[in-house]
Amino acid sequence: MATEIEAVAAGSGRLSSRSAMRRPYASQEGATPLEVRRAKNQLKSNLLMNLESRMVQLEDLGRQIQVSGRKVPAEAMIQHIESITPDDIRKGAAGLLANPATVLAQGYIDGISQFGPQVAANHGIRL
Repeated sequence: MATEIEAVAAGSGRLSSRSAMRRPYASQEGATPLEVRRAKNQLKSNLLMNLESRMVQLEDLGRQIQVSGRKVPAEAMIQHIESITPDDIRKGAAGLLANPATVLAQGYIDGISQFGPQVAANHGIRL
């Protein structure tokens, strides 16, 4: 009955991370300090490994200039990642889970009006 959602946690609009969360876990227990540490380590590793590629560096530079008007150094991003606490994760998850889910469909969509509510009911999602 756990619902997987894609949570996007944004730090001041410049840094984002995507990870799957399960609704009952995120809403009832929250993330443990160990889980937060592991997630931070994974995010930092992905950030630094991606910056080894020239193409990714250029894409990152362009995105940062568009979003913030300046280049944010990797060290600043790592400091921002390190500042995240389990309480920050709980607050972000609570905000995401408080909103109704969005169902997207492409192609043949006859019957989608019955599909959405059925999936929502099976996973405890409020439409």
